[in-house]
Amino acid sequence: MEKLDSKTVAEAVREWVGANALIELSRDSAEGRITGWIVHEAFAKVDRSTRQTWLWDGMSGNQLLKPWKGLRGTFGELATQIGLVLSFSPTEYENAFGESAQTA
Repeated sequence: MEKLDSKTVAEAVREWVGANALIELSRDSAEGRITGWIVHEAFAKVDRSTRQTWLWDGMSGNQLLKPWKGLRGTFGELATQIGLVLSFSPTEYENAFGESAQTA
């Protein structure tokens, strides 16, 4: 099976969330899954379950986010190489990590 690169996943997510997001994804070991987090203001008023649905299964778009096929739709069977990807609003990120989310 083809090996999915964390940079490829990050680029796909960046296409969805845009340049004003913080995306940190990596694969910690050769056999591990790609994990990390995404910080975007569009997540501020959306519950975590909805965010995960958007991330994995896609969405039709809204005022802050583009339409997107989701990780499963984008990567198909290769999406099994992606593990836990958390989503935070900037405030949630700051509260969780004690530092401001620096976005592009």
